[in-house]
Amino acid sequence: MDSNRPGLGEERPSLVHKGTSSRRLVDFDSEQLLSMEEIRDNVRLTASRLLNDDLDSSDEEAYGDEHDQLPHPEDARLYAGRLLKKDRSMRMEKQQSMRKPMNIMRSIQAMKDMRGRSDADFSSDVDDLAMEMDMHEQMSRNKRTSKHKLYCMAGTLILVAICATILVFFSKGSSDDGGGSPSSSTSVNSSPQQDKAPPPQQTQDTSPRMERIIDMLVQMGVSDAEALNTDGTAQRLAVEWISNEDALQYDPYDDESRLIQRYAITVMYYALNGPEWKHQLNFLAPDEECTWFQDIPAHKVDDVYSVGITCNGYLQVETILLPVNNLVGSLPSELSVLKALDFVSLKHNKITGSIPDSFAALSNIEWLDLQYNQMTGTLPSWLGDSMASLRDLSLSDNHFEGPLPQSMSNMKHLNTLAIDDNSFTGDMSSVVNGLDSLKYIYADNNMFDSKIDFNFLAESINLEEVDLSGNMFTSDGLPLHFFLIQNLRVLDLHDNAMEGTLFDDIPPLDNLRFLSLYGNSLSGTIPETIRQLNGLTHLDLSRNSFTGSPPDTISYLEDLRYLYLSDNPFDPGEIPLFYQDLSGLEEFSMAKAMRTGTIPDWLETLDSLMLLDLSENELTGSIPDLIFDLPNLRFLLLHRNQLTGAIEDGILRADKLDMLTTDKNEIEDDWTRVCELGRPEFLSADCGGNFEKVYCTCCTVCCEESNPECNDEIVLANLDARWETNFTRSSYNFGPNSIFEGDAADEAESGGAERKARQ
Repeated sequence: MDSNRPGLGEERPSLVHKGTSSRRLVDFDSEQLLSMEEIRDNVRLTASRLLNDDLDSSDEEAYGDEHDQLPHPEDARLYAGRLLKKDRSMRMEKQQSMRKPMNIMRSIQAMKDMRGRSDADFSSDVDDLAMEMDMHEQMSRNKRTSKHKLYCMAGTLILVAICATILVFFSKGSSDDGGGSPSSSTSVNSSPQQDKAPPPQQTQDTSPRMERIIDMLVQMGVSDAEALNTDGTAQRLAVEWISNEDALQYDPYDDESRLIQRYAITVMYYALNGPEWKHQLNFLAPDEECTWFQDIPAHKVDDVYSVGITCNGYLQVETILLPVNNLVGSLPSELSVLKALDFVSLKHNKITGSIPDSFAALSNIEWLDLQYNQMTGTLPSWLGDSMASLRDLSLSDNHFEGPLPQSMSNMKHLNTLAIDDNSFTGDMSSVVNGLDSLKYIYADNNMFDSKIDFNFLAESINLEEVDLSGNMFTSDGLPLHFFLIQNLRVLDLHDNAMEGTLFDDIPPLDNLRFLSLYGNSLSGTIPETIRQLNGLTHLDLSRNSFTGSPPDTISYLEDLRYLYLSDNPFDPGEIPLFYQDLSGLEEFSMAKAMRTGTIPDWLETLDSLMLLDLSENELTGSIPDLIFDLPNLRFLLLHRNQLTGAIEDGILRADKLDMLTTDKNEIEDDWTRVCELGRPEFLSADCGGNFEKVYCTCCTVCCEESNPECNDEIVLANLDARWETNFTRSSYNFGPNSIFEGDAADEAESGGAERKARQ
């Protein structure tokens, strides 16, 4: 465990407005300010200890049976945020004697506990967070509905009483003057209270206050005049609200800094379609903008998440946390005035446009999370210079393009770089090679074409997870230095253009859990020193050009759960006996691997086996009957061999079997009872044409002998691992018509899923 979590146990620079209005608002003496700094430091240290205590137990088995979450800086930051909120409440109590009450802790209805996750898993809880907020909103809506019904009933009674009073009044008046004279009627209708019309409201276009505020905002360079004077813009809507509807009515000159901060947050609200947000989170409430958040209860501790806007001890906005809230639009440049901002998380929304150039002013920012949006363009050239303090940059699943700016090499504090699933190009090595603080780098599914040589990431000795899959990286083999990074747990380089051989003398590396090299052009033999990676749970070397025979030292990898050696031109031979020692295997594939002989009986002992793929070999004989009794077997792929026999009875017993492929074999059988049963979901057999071998009316694919291309859509079900699901299965994809749900969702429910956005 790394006890020095980002943002904890470190002295933060003072964040004090230089303007006199800010000093007047928070009129502390130096001793009080020093006391608050000490409080914040103590809170951060306490959060660090809590985080480490909470994560140490799961860290030891991070890729074990439970797939527990690995530690991440966001967790520490949010621990500190929640604890600092308590500190913030104490500070507000001290200020109440000097200024009007802020009501910083609004009366928020208690919600049901967040389901299934610990608070240290916050970044994988965004969906649960949205659900809990929905529940809270529904409860509030029900209460409002009940109140409205009562108000309607009371209003109806009052209206009846008023009508009755009017009728009595006019009846009396009519009887007093014999039906009423014109003069008396005029007298009633011309009474001062009846004739007095409400004073005309001053239009927003002519408000002197608005004009003063606009002048100040333009002079200070906060917004341009055109945006402020154009109807319908976010800037216009914000200045109208500040000028005419805001209860606080800050003076544009005496409270300049307070008004500018409030205005910037209001612009963000309108620019990102605030009125249509899923949860309003107290935005535009008649209190300080530091109260524009909603408390979401944590699950296992007596604490809360503050979702929305939160501030530091000087009432400066420090955190913007708005995940999964239907934010639509582009980021406004006005946010750049929030100089104390150090944490921004807007993931899982519909934000478009690029990163504004004005954000170069946000030099204190440590966490920028914009993943799962629809942002476009290239990254700004100033990014690494102006945001050199960044510890976590998460831009995953957007539409960014172009090369990484060279200035990013200055991000010496960067702990997590998540830029996967974009369209980045070029050579990234000159950017990342000097980032020695990196622990997590996710750059998969882009178009990078760097060469992975002995310099690539060689200085990043703290690496724990590396995913560069789905690019165009080249190499002359897998460099040795990756196996010298003692904390490395994940190395995923699949689907690139790597060539060469594996290093013969692989050194011991106990922490490596996940090694995926499939879909490259690696050659030579698999070295016997593979046994030195004795912590592996996942090994995928398929779809390469490895030759010789798989070494028996693979059997030393006793923790293996996933072993793929498919689609390699190995020397012909039987399925090796030593694999029976891998009793924990859940997925085993030697498809298209030149295997001969029969299917061995010892496979029946692998009780954990969920997937067995022996397709496209030269296997003969019958299928061992007891294979169908494996308690967890879901996928059995045996097509394109020379197997014989009848297997209907076995299929009927395999109550978890989702997929069975037997086409292009010599199996002859009648599957009438299988079709009556209605499972497996996907079946393929030689049941087509005039010379059908298997009678099957429910098969998904019926092949006939005259069509050698039948069932060609079935592909190897390699794991296209994603860090969002802790490098576990989220689905099994064998082709367009054969996609099945994986186990990642189940493991998330059990508390072991990946920090989804750790990004």
